[in-house]
Amino acid sequence: TKLFYKVYVMKKLAASLALLAGVGFHGLVSAESTTGNAAAVLLTTIQFTEDQIVDFGVIPNGTGTCEMAAGGALSNHCSGTGTPGQFTVSGTASQAVSISVGSGSTDTNVTYNPLLSSTGTTSDSTTLDGSGNAVIGVIGNLTLAGAAGGARALTYTLTVNYQ
Repeated sequence: TKLFYKVYVMKKLAASLALLAGVGFHGLVSAESTTGNAAAVLLTTIQFTEDQIVDFGVIPNGTGTCEMAAGGALSNHCSGTGTPGQFTVSGTASQAVSISVGSGSTDTNVTYNPLLSSTGTTSDSTTLDGSGNAVIGVIGNLTLAGAAGGARALTYTLTVNYQ
């Protein structure tokens, strides 16, 4: 009978715990939810306008290097003044951008090596103004390798990326 009583008490205890777990404790736990927020700035596509081509003007043919400084002054194989190139770049206002110029082209023994007038190198960075614009100057040098007389049409790549 003692064994029967112990089994009886254990069954009652188990049933009571099951009842508390299934009903009693369930009411004590609650779930809450809230709404979170997210934000994004969508950058507009960068646009380019070539306001002025790089123009070395009339230079002697032959062999040598013709260098253009930021103000357009020509030196080495050339003399006088050329015209630096200029681009207006438009995008999202007040955003930082990186700028680079790639290799220039070669046309009949004349190779153009572009540089940014702001640094005299192939890369720089700036911030677009409050209207989303920046002006970028391009200079560089021409390498002549036994070049004969005549006009040359040379190209280069300007790349601007948001930082």
